[in-house]
Amino acid sequence: MVRVCVIPGDGVGPEVMGSCLEILQVMDLGFEFVHTDAGLQCHKEHGVYLHPEALTIIKDSAACLFGAVTRPPPERNYISPLRTLRRELELYANVRPIRTRRKGMSPRPLDLVLIRENSEGLYTQRERAEDEDTIITERVITRLGCERIIKFAFDYAISNDRKRVSCVHKANVLRKSDGMFREIFYFQAYNFASRRYGLEVDDYLVDAAALNLVRSPEKFDVMVTLNLYGDILGGEAGGLIGGPGVSPAANIGDRYAVFEPTHGSSPGLAGKDVMNPSAMILAACMMLKYLGKVKEANLLSETLDQLFERNVCTIDIGGSYGTKDFTHEFLQELERLTSSTTNAFK
Repeated sequence: MVRVCVIPGDGVGPEVMGSCLEILQVMDLGFEFVHTDAGLQCHKEHGVYLHPEALTIIKDSAACLFGAVTRPPPERNYISPLRTLRRELELYANVRPIRTRRKGMSPRPLDLVLIRENSEGLYTQRERAEDEDTIITERVITRLGCERIIKFAFDYAISNDRKRVSCVHKANVLRKSDGMFREIFYFQAYNFASRRYGLEVDDYLVDAAALNLVRSPEKFDVMVTLNLYGDILGGEAGGLIGGPGVSPAANIGDRYAVFEPTHGSSPGLAGKDVMNPSAMILAACMMLKYLGKVKEANLLSETLDQLFERNVCTIDIGGSYGTKDFTHEFLQELERLTSSTTNAFK
């Protein structure tokens, strides 16, 4: 029995997670789902934004599915549960596949993967007041952080039969920090990835990368970048394929992994049966591949593609289905595809 930690969270998190689990539970995967809490509701019940047992449960699990959490009004003591997980579990790689899954959802077809350093940069949140009118924010870039995310990107490209890896930076301005990132990228490329595996490599300033995502996305295959740039480019690329409702992400380290949709908790939509569960389902696809269940992951992905081809989708991407009806249609299509695959091998 493979143990999977489940954190539904707040707002629409429990709805999209419920849809996802309903689908996974009919697939006979041999999973044991263990639930724990995070977010605003967790704080109301336990006084913390991440349940005290959550880290232990994740460490005892093969992977974690994370829904969405609601950030409270501005207050000094808020600690993001997802950032806590990234820090405590050393989930240094954020992986966002960017793929157009339905005609008309993007001006140009996209099929690329954005790999973002997930533990350093400005997101270390080292801020201090110089005086009452000036705030100083420190940006932390380490050689270790650069080396391991770049190696991760090359390993990912090789394992997934990708052909090109592009380094995204701002080394023309941030010459020491981004300069080190670019230097390490080309060192690893020429001493490992390019020479041994024939990968093509190039690099872009982050503003040029943002422009080309819109104008010439076919230039990109795997992109590797630092934390803030990856966060912004990921949002841009997600918008180009239909928005956060179809955009999953993975937070991966050497020992643990957490998979999530990229949308927020949207508390105003909670309970209205309108949220798109596709990103949560696609996050589960990523988890299945991580756990070695590639055939099952591909089956879920194909099911989603078939539904989108018939315009069976939720309101946010031009359809008319609510969360529950979409889930029902997904289960019906999954059963049909499973039956046809089974019959083909008889």
